[in-house]
Amino acid sequence: MASSPYAGSRFQVSIDGKFPGFVFSVSGGDITAEVYESKLGAHNVVAKNITTVKYDEITIEGTPAQSGILADWIAASWNGDYQKKDIEVAIADANGNIQMTKTLHGCLLTSVKISACDASSKDNGKWTIKAKPDFSRISIGGGGKVKGDLGKNVAKNWLCSNFRLVIDGLDCTHTGKVQELEWSQKLADAPAGEQREYVNVPASVSWPSLKWEVLAHSGAKTHYDWFKSFVIEGKCGPGDERGGELTMLSADHKRELGSVIFHNLGITKFKYSDVKAGDEKAQKCEMEAYCEKMDVKLGEKDM
Repeated sequence: MASSPYAGSRFQVSIDGKFPGFVFSVSGGDITAEVYESKLGAHNVVAKNITTVKYDEITIEGTPAQSGILADWIAASWNGDYQKKDIEVAIADANGNIQMTKTLHGCLLTSVKISACDASSKDNGKWTIKAKPDFSRISIGGGGKVKGDLGKNVAKNWLCSNFRLVIDGLDCTHTGKVQELEWSQKLADAPAGEQREYVNVPASVSWPSLKWEVLAHSGAKTHYDWFKSFVIEGKCGPGDERGGELTMLSADHKRELGSVIFHNLGITKFKYSDVKAGDEKAQKCEMEAYCEKMDVKLGEKDM
């Protein structure tokens, strides 16, 4: 008897067999073939052949567990310890019976994106990762059930509006917004003639700039003093760079859920928001600073 159609809302994700956190969506991870065309002069037929097999990146959007496989993977990748992981995505029917499993082998992280923090937002905070496999396989059927185990250490209660920004020597108490942060890594192919699949190896990484806004009446002077010294007066050596930390907070602001630590920040922009007659919005100052390195620290603790 043929199985019934099913929706794509029941699924589970594992990394090296372990639960990574609360996952909202999964996309990508497809397998395609590249085609080579041979044009023949004698007639108008074009001969075509499959050449290489292409394995696309997978994108996982969710909230990572405060400790565990995904937190450790991100931390290791940011510190230059490039670890390959196997990612499995199991899709189930309405009863939780697994109907298809996609397994991506030898994945390296290529992107980690943290959603913007905004004091006026009501959205869930999300971390979006991308990873590229050496090769992928799909299994249709296979049985088993999705577990639906959220785990004990999932920061599912983090909202974009619950955060704290600290930068050495600056008054950031009225920070209203921090733009999204995205760490990215480029990979290089390492092809071998006797193998159909390429092996991916790390090539270079890119660290994002930190962009944030504070209310003009609070702390603006400390930001401008740094900008004036660092940019206008040219006091921009390594000793003039600063450290910082963006902390995710619980809904009651009594617990820290995790943080991103910034190293060697150098301010590059200070801007008052535009003014207009009749404008009822609070005046803000917008800043931007380069960052040479970031660390991640996930784990709940009381403030």
